[in-house]
Amino acid sequence: MPQTRIHLARHITMVLIVKTVALYGLWAAFFSNPVPVDAGAVSNVVAGPGQPDRKGQ
Repeated sequence: MPQTRIHLARHITMVLIVKTVALYGLWAAFFSNPVPVDAGAVSNVVAGPGQPDRKGQ
């Protein structure tokens, strides 16, 4: 195997290791301990408060 292929394989391996460590760090920082949320409160923030029913009109 020529020297350039060995260098390329080493470089790709190092990039994959760095990416894996970065993804684990993001997961540990933001997703490892999920916080319970109220679905109604989230929907009000995302879509705004709902319109009142117009069944009586």
